[in-house]
Amino acid sequence: MAFGSNLLPFFTDFAMSTEIGVTARQLDRVLADPHWKTVDVTNSVLAGNGSRAFSLFVVDGLAETFLASIGAVGRLVDVSKIRMFVDDNFGALRLRVVPIVLTKSLSRASLESWLGTIGVERNGSDEQAAHAAGLVSILLSRALFATFAEYSREAFGLDLVEDAGLTDLALGSEIARIAAMVDLATLELLEFEDVADSGEPVHPTFDWPGSDNAPESHYIIAGDDAVRVGFEKIQTLRSAKERTTTLGEVAELSGRSVAVSSVAIDILNDLGYSVPLFAIDGEMVVRSYRAGEAEIRFEDLMSGRLGGRLASLSETFAVPNEEYFDEDNFRSTSEPAGTSTDGLRN
Repeated sequence: MAFGSNLLPFFTDFAMSTEIGVTARQLDRVLADPHWKTVDVTNSVLAGNGSRAFSLFVVDGLAETFLASIGAVGRLVDVSKIRMFVDDNFGALRLRVVPIVLTKSLSRASLESWLGTIGVERNGSDEQAAHAAGLVSILLSRALFATFAEYSREAFGLDLVEDAGLTDLALGSEIARIAAMVDLATLELLEFEDVADSGEPVHPTFDWPGSDNAPESHYIIAGDDAVRVGFEKIQTLRSAKERTTTLGEVAELSGRSVAVSSVAIDILNDLGYSVPLFAIDGEMVVRSYRAGEAEIRFEDLMSGRLGGRLASLSETFAVPNEEYFDEDNFRSTSEPAGTSTDGLRN
């Protein structure tokens, strides 16, 4: 039910790191780093399996480094973040990261033209157009991965490398071979339309209710309200037999920001309640989500790891450069007011 519980999230069009060991001290430092907004999206199902999940929205200097690395291609980006999954196997912590870059809606014609440019034979099918958009996501997520991995190596001593086997499995060996040789600059050929009207990209300014974007309030626990919005939309999809929804539609439905809606979708994806994919909308290829096969139970979203509940949406916690888990028993050595932390395992 929880795709993240075995550190193999349900994504096919983003690069993934190999699974590596991490110490509690290293994990503390990652969670407390001010170069991203850390959103704890752990749900009760993941927690029951000894796992935790986070969405890290890169901000400030690190976001600038990422944007500089992709140059003019940055105009395609709508949301960028790092999904981080941590598993506690009786005290042996394992970590996998998934860099996620969501693009704006892409022109199908420009995607098909781009395929020709990089040497892929075009067949005009909907499936190929959707896979082309997925290939774009792979390339952009690799650029974000490179930025994050270099910083993590210097700051935390983490050796993050791409899991090439999973990429080959997702793309197929032939397209994976082509992807390894594609010049990122060719993506400048792509045309886009921001049909969801999602506003400015989520990076480098992170928009979250109750967050002032200051370093001292960078650690956020996803609230029930944030998740309920996406949950209700997915329920609507299931009951009305609709095929897909978009991140922009979830944001519009809720009156929330794209950042909040993106976090809600992260949690629903982890539970198997929604499945990310690309859909053809007229002449555009759009990132969308369909209802998953898992039984939808809102109670799975209600209990969190901090204080036995998910925090309210407006709360943020100031935890700069402090330890979240003791080296010996993984109990919090710094508990924000009104919360308690049980560690990674029940």
